[in-house]
Amino acid sequence: MVLNFKINNLLLVGFLLSYSMSGVLLQILNLSSYFLSLLSMFLFILLLLFVNINNNYIKINLKYLMFIFLIFLAIYFEIIFSIYLYGDLKLEKAFSSLYFLFAFLFIVPIIVHFIYLKEILFKRIFLIIYIFFSSILYFVYFLNERGILYGKNVLIFCEPSHAAIVLVPISLFVNSLIDNVKIKVLNIMNIFILSILLENATLFLGSFFVSIMIFKRKFFFLLLILFILIFLFIILDINKRDYFISRLTLNTESYVSNLSTLVFLSGFERAYLSLMDSNFIGVGFNRMGYAGPMGEYQKILDELGYFELNLFDGGTTASKLITETGILGITLLLLYIYGFIKVFFRLEKYITISDKLFIAYYISFSFELFIRGIGYFSPNLILLLASVYYLFFLKKRNHERRLQCSYC
Repeated sequence: MVLNFKINNLLLVGFLLSYSMSGVLLQILNLSSYFLSLLSMFLFILLLLFVNINNNYIKINLKYLMFIFLIFLAIYFEIIFSIYLYGDLKLEKAFSSLYFLFAFLFIVPIIVHFIYLKEILFKRIFLIIYIFFSSILYFVYFLNERGILYGKNVLIFCEPSHAAIVLVPISLFVNSLIDNVKIKVLNIMNIFILSILLENATLFLGSFFVSIMIFKRKFFFLLLILFILIFLFIILDINKRDYFISRLTLNTESYVSNLSTLVFLSGFERAYLSLMDSNFIGVGFNRMGYAGPMGEYQKILDELGYFELNLFDGGTTASKLITETGILGITLLLLYIYGFIKVFFRLEKYITISDKLFIAYYISFSFELFIRGIGYFSPNLILLLASVYYLFFLKKRNHERRLQCSYC
């Protein structure tokens, strides 16, 4: 069953919802991830306004509207229950984040509708973005070598890990569009080389991840590319090699672990402690770091002078979700994993540009969930939600690719 909405009216409501909340968010929330999300969302809105759409109506799956309503209620009451356990600390942040998430969920069908109609346009846009971001990262390395930039400054990103989170799904999408195996390998090598130059473990793992996803049905090429990557890693400068090994090792002797490991362990330790402490309710949506137990790893970070390092995002989105929403968060993660497995084993059935774009973002979000997260409202959020709607709430696209049929 579907409900018909005139697209201009739906756009107006979605815009007003998101815009009315943005003023509050800019005053009371951390701007880094939210600001990027606002930019990405309004970019889609501007594209909708300035690019001609031939169909004035879209059809929204009624199950999706029910899904939005249930998610909203579940998080709303979870916040209410958490107040009795942890008080009203950062309550305005919890509720404003919830309404912001609702605005994103509401505008998702418009985005999916638009991408489906203009998939050639989006193919070109993402190719340009891929080349632009890669060029920027090489330029950053050049500036670092010249002593113009220092530390983890990546110009348009807060740090290299944020660049990796944005670049991995785009790289996966771009590679899925290419038929030439040599060019696929060169693109994977591009990600690998950037990870080495910038010394970033997230991007390093991303190169292996993209390799597996692209060549999983071509066993020989998969072995070949993995062999090349491992060989290049072995012949690296010993200092660089030790850096990556330290980042990819979960050392239980926490005082000699690197900060990335401590943050990762602290996030999941706080997730476990919060589950036990709150009877699986959670500390409240977007209240991680303000409420709930801190754990031993966070104490170690405090002693090292890094108490607030990833204090509010837990290092991974999965640990943040479990900490804040308890059993609800665990349920959502299990649903994501189920969807991941389902999509992974049916990749050959998805052949259109839209298919490949949404699959790339859905599968790649596993990085934010389990390896390196920057909070819920990352630049990838809007396309993750769109991928969920496209892959699981819309019926199969027919051979004639008629929009009216595919949105029934």
